[in-house]
Amino acid sequence: MKAQSEALTTIDVSRDLNLGRATIHRYIQEGKIPAIKVGKNYRIPLEPYLKFKREFLQQEDPTAPEIHTLMEEWLNHLRFGPRPFSNRTIDDYQYNFLRYLRMVGGCSNLHLLMSKDEARKALESIPIAGYARRCHLVSTLVSFAKFLVDRKLLPESYVDNLRALRPKRFFPPKRTVLEGDQIPEFLAAIWTLNGASLYQRRLNYALVRTLMLTGLRSSELSNLTVSDVDLERRVLSVQMGKGRKFRQIGIGQDLKRVLEEYRSYRPKSLSKNFFLTREGTPLNHKYIASRMRRLSKATGIDVSAHSLRRHFICQSALKGHPLAVISRAVGHSDISVTNEYLVLSQKDIIAETQRW
Repeated sequence: MKAQSEALTTIDVSRDLNLGRATIHRYIQEGKIPAIKVGKNYRIPLEPYLKFKREFLQQEDPTAPEIHTLMEEWLNHLRFGPRPFSNRTIDDYQYNFLRYLRMVGGCSNLHLLMSKDEARKALESIPIAGYARRCHLVSTLVSFAKFLVDRKLLPESYVDNLRALRPKRFFPPKRTVLEGDQIPEFLAAIWTLNGASLYQRRLNYALVRTLMLTGLRSSELSNLTVSDVDLERRVLSVQMGKGRKFRQIGIGQDLKRVLEEYRSYRPKSLSKNFFLTREGTPLNHKYIASRMRRLSKATGIDVSAHSLRRHFICQSALKGHPLAVISRAVGHSDISVTNEYLVLSQKDIIAETQRW
C-alpha cells in the first residue's frame, strides 16, 4: 500500500483487492469506490478507499474464520503436497471457493456447507450457458471435500455426492479457428492498435507469433525465463507446464527471428522472465488475455491465446507432422486430447483436398 499522502490508481486497487480492473471501474462508476478523474484515468484517495475496503471485506467474508483457516491449509496442501498444482490452478480454486461462500451466504457447519443440496443451489444460480463456470465450481468443491475427507472431517460419501453434480453440456463448445486470410489481417492490426506504444506493439507481435508457432498455453508463455529461451541451440524449455510437467520444443527459424528481434528491445530488468511489460515487470496470463481481447475488438476477428494454440495444432497437422509429436510438443498427456483440437476451417479442407 502506498504512503498516506498518495492517491491510488485502479491498478493499485485491483492488486490490493485481487479483482479485475473492469470490476474496479464498475465500482467507481457505481459510486462504491470514491475516485477523482484525472484525464482518462482515475485516482482513488487513500483514506476513503481504506474505509471502503474494510466494509467490502466484511461483506465478502460471510462465513466463519475456521472455514478460511481450512481453506488456506487446503491450498497449501495443493501447493506443496505430493502432487503440486500450478499457481494458476490454485488461484482459480481459491477464487471459485470464495465465490461459492458468497453464493451460499457462508456457513460455519462443514457438513451443511459441503452438502449436495447447497452445492446444487449454487450451481442452479449459474446460467446453463456457463458450462465452464459450473465445471470449475464442482472441481473446486470436490478437491476441497477430498482434503476434508483426508482430515477425517467429512465422510467419503460427500466426495461422491459432489462428483454426481458435474454438469452436462447443453451447448456445443466454442472452438474458434483462424481462416488463412485472417492471419495477415490480425498480425497487421498489432502495428496499428490505438493507444499502444511502439514497445507494446513489438511485445504484442512477439507474444502472438510465439503462441502461433509453439502452441504454448498463456500461463506457460508468461512464465518463460531468459534461460528457457536458448536461441543458439534453438530449444525452448517449458519448466512449469500443466500439471507442473517439464517439456522442451524446438525453435523454428521464423520463431528464432521473432524472439531475437524482441530480445533486442526487451527492457533491462532484474526479472528473469523473458517477456516483460514496458516497465520491466513480468507478464501474467491475464495480461495476455487482455491483449488478445483488444486485438480481437480492433479486427473483429475472434482470437484468444487458446485459439492460437488450436491454430498451431491444426496447421501442424495439415503440414503432415505426426500427431504424436504435436501432442508431446503442446504438453498433452493423451493423444486423443490433441485430436479433439483439430477443428479445420472449410477453406483449409478445400485447399488441402485440391492438392490430392
